[in-house]
Amino acid sequence: MRFALDSNILVYSLARDDRRHAPALELVSRSVDADSILPVQVLGEFLNVIRRKFPNSFEDACAQAERLCTLLPVIETKGAALLSGARLAAAHGVQFWDGVLCEVARSGGAEVLLSEDMQDGRDFDGLRIVNPFAAQNSAIIADLLMPIES
Repeated sequence: MRFALDSNILVYSLARDDRRHAPALELVSRSVDADSILPVQVLGEFLNVIRRKFPNSFEDACAQAERLCTLLPVIETKGAALLSGARLAAAHGVQFWDGVLCEVARSGGAEVLLSEDMQDGRDFDGLRIVNPFAAQNSAIIADLLMPIES
């Protein structure tokens, strides 16, 4: 099952003092061998948060973003997805950029968005939100992180 990562996971993977650091780092590391995608918006949000909150880690964040761009399919935000995402946000009562992220993830074939920032278990027109740090989701995460067979 294809999944997308949200920016909070990338942020935690660099936040060594955060309790979510180790699981986030494992998620990012194992995602490169699984059926995962990375919306370009996620990379932008990740770099923006790191630059603002952890400026000393900005070069590490740029290096990680560059590495992920070579290892994962990066899904661009196109005009049609922007408009569909705006409509999705309005229909579901969520923030504009969350709606766009969901639409871009769906357009990239994702059935799951791993995110701590949205309501766990919520369905956005076929895209399910899964909090990867919630204990009750450990079996789902284990399944998602299974390596793709060549």
